[in-house]
Amino acid sequence: MEFLKEYLGEELYTQVEQAVEGKGLKLANLANGEYVAKEKFMQSSTQVKELQEQLKERDGQLEQLKKQAGNSEELNKRIAELEETNKLAKAQYEVDWKKRDVEDALKESLREHKAKDAAIVMPLIDRAKLIIQDGKAVGLDEQIKVLQEKARIFV
Repeated sequence: MEFLKEYLGEELYTQVEQAVEGKGLKLANLANGEYVAKEKFMQSSTQVKELQEQLKERDGQLEQLKKQAGNSEELNKRIAELEETNKLAKAQYEVDWKKRDVEDALKESLREHKAKDAAIVMPLIDRAKLIIQDGKAVGLDEQIKVLQEKARIFV
């Protein structure tokens, strides 16, 4: 809460500090980007746990088949199929994860650009022209300038 002193001044800061004390409230400066919404964290955490379980299960299946296979050509073929399936599933997961990261960064950037309604603006953005760096959508400014000229969808 110390960060408020420079904005509120010593006297007003002391009043706010006393009013908040013992209420179970926590005030934070979100400008440094360290805050993650609980919903987003829980969603990511759940997804990671599910994927770890899937990987563990698949690895177990492969190991079991390898033990049973010996010289059996049919089982070796099945193992190769499962390994390929796992590679494809992993690649799809990475694509899906990257898409989610792009969408999250895009929403955050639109909030920073003060879009009136991100849901209206999102379909108008060409994601192929965006690069995500440090959670920010680079290349968005140019697209927003064009949209601002065409429509009143930004504050």
